[in-house]
Amino acid sequence: MKAVYRSTSFHPKKILDKLVISNGHIFLPLPPYSPELNPIEKSWANLKKAVAEYLREGKSMTDIIAYYFEVK
Repeated sequence: MKAVYRSTSFHPKKILDKLVISNGHIFLPLPPYSPELNPIEKSWANLKKAVAEYLREGKSMTDIIAYYFEVK
């Protein structure tokens, strides 16, 4: 059974291609980064928005984050 590998751009592609292909395996490209498909991105966006709002009111970062997690 042939293995399928996913590769990222920071790997030394030429070396990996040679090793993988010479052993009968193949590479599949990773899908493009998509924040819409990653649920944590929405949470970070909401937290950043809340922090920006509360900073304008003069509250401390510690108070903002504690309040945010108590409410959510």
